[in-house]
Amino acid sequence: GETTAMANLALCYEAGDGVPQDPVAAFAWTQLAAESDNSFALRQLGNQYYNGQGIQADDKAASKWYTQGAEKGDPQCANALGYLYQNGIGVKQDDLEATVWFEYAATRGYLPAVANLGECYLWGWGVEEDVAKARELLLQAANKEDVKARMTLASIYRSDKWGMADPAQALSYNRQAAVTGDGSAMFSLAYFLQHADSTPEAREEARFWYTQASLEGDDMAMNNLALLYLEAIPGEQDLAAGWRWLEKAAEAGNTLAMENLGLHYQSGKTLPKDDELAAIWLQEAAEGGQVSSMYYLGLAYHDGQGLAVDAEQARHWLELASESDHAEAAFSLGCWYRDGDGLEQDAVLALRWFQQAAKLDHGDAMAEVGQAMLFGEGCPRDPEGALIWFKKGVEAESLAAMHNLAVFYSRPMWGHLNLPAALALLQKAADADYLPSLEVLARAYLKGELGLAVNPTKAAELKRRIRELRQEL
Repeated sequence: GETTAMANLALCYEAGDGVPQDPVAAFAWTQLAAESDNSFALRQLGNQYYNGQGIQADDKAASKWYTQGAEKGDPQCANALGYLYQNGIGVKQDDLEATVWFEYAATRGYLPAVANLGECYLWGWGVEEDVAKARELLLQAANKEDVKARMTLASIYRSDKWGMADPAQALSYNRQAAVTGDGSAMFSLAYFLQHADSTPEAREEARFWYTQASLEGDDMAMNNLALLYLEAIPGEQDLAAGWRWLEKAAEAGNTLAMENLGLHYQSGKTLPKDDELAAIWLQEAAEGGQVSSMYYLGLAYHDGQGLAVDAEQARHWLELASESDHAEAAFSLGCWYRDGDGLEQDAVLALRWFQQAAKLDHGDAMAEVGQAMLFGEGCPRDPEGALIWFKKGVEAESLAAMHNLAVFYSRPMWGHLNLPAALALLQKAADADYLPSLEVLARAYLKGELGLAVNPTKAAELKRRIRELRQEL
């Protein structure tokens, strides 16, 4: 009885029940009880070391106490120990050891362990992949209201990976998890409804579940709920509610919400345009690590939008974004160095940034790399290398790459003359209103170039379209 009393006293100090709340005292009494081999205290001490409650967090110490509890037969300790082995926390990562402990806890009826073991069979973690076994275990836990099991089943039915795709079943299991009040399940359900179903009923249900998750303090749910209100179709828009939730998300530290505030102030579509406020929110988001905000902030410094023009700050923020694999930031840097736009013109640096963007699958950057290689800008001339990059850009659906490859095929000097291919590429880019291609085609029809018959009517039609696009710009 003495160790049980110690453990209970620890709980009183933890909750402030009859005594002043004191995590340090709670830890001290838990440790005394655990050292006397009290099963409950062993688990609690593991939790305290894992979560840093009353003591500095120590994953190795947590694993030690969970192990003692598991070896004493506590299924919750066994499940926690399995989680540590699965993720390499405080112990060497070992999927096989993880499944041993999950199975130990599962056979003692601990539902979270049943769900964890099901997930191991689903993915083949520490055991041979067995989808049927996984489904059996997950259903066992889900039917007893285990949230993780229900969410894992939802993911199985959402995916084609296991040949069991069934959106209705996915929605059903996600709803079953959400009604328990689990925040991540509510968010997941709202997100699924928002993106998988365009009916008014689905949008309304998405708003409901985002609201429930927001009320539980989920700042990303607040952000998404805000955008549902702000960017809704006519009749469903609620600007006041949208701004209220977006500001709440930003005040909670959500950097994406900060960015969205900045972009909405910048555009002036849902409230009076205010470039200075936009820059303040973008700066805060960028300093908080939001990579896309670094890009937008760099553009604001470059264009003087809400900030004094500052080429060095513009370069700084775009470089930071590029280092985090933001392709558009790298491409923009390439353009600035190519054109001497705010930065000293430098073909070598321009090519370097275009190459980085191209590696991130930016089609227009591929077109620029090809162009640089074709004309020896920042590198030796290499027409064959240029051809490779133009083709890659075309595969990425870049209109600039289509145009550049068309020009490449239309000139015999590079040894790949192919007028039919050139015309096909020009026509495809022109159909997408790419101005340089429209201009080349208009001239070709007017002068009978590229193997085309002179056709003044067609040339005039293309020139009208060019004027319209220029007026729009």
